[in-house]
Amino acid sequence: MIGIGITTYLRDEILNECITNIQKHTLCDYDLYIAKDSYEDRKGVAYRKNECLWNLQKHKHIFLFDDDCYPQKDGWHEYVIQMAEKTKNNHFCYNKEPFVPLKQSMIINGEIIDCYDASGGVFMYYSNEVIQKVGAFYTEYDLY
Repeated sequence: MIGIGITTYLRDEILNECITNIQKHTLCDYDLYIAKDSYEDRKGVAYRKNECLWNLQKHKHIFLFDDDCYPQKDGWHEYVIQMAEKTKNNHFCYNKEPFVPLKQSMIINGEIIDCYDASGGVFMYYSNEVIQKVGAFYTEYDLY
């Protein structure tokens, strides 16, 4: 079983599309946690991602989505887990040029891994191991 967290802020229609696609393309058992920011408390995205991590920490594999991102193919989670195990990377973030500039590409155990100067955070994977060793998101920045 995997853990899936979604962060959202007042976008129910987009959130529903995200949930529908996760249900459609996730072919294994999973726990889903939705962290909703609101006008009332405005905690911010880092706080809400930490909320997801806290509630999904019992899972070995944790995936975090922003509400406007979702899988489009069956078996999406299997590919990410296989790549993590093969490359010994316990975390991945989805980035894409031109939004985030590519810094370099590396080959690890025969797989090409792209490295970026900044993290996009729209779709992220973390093993429980990296969360236990490193912790979660720094929440003292502005409400980005």
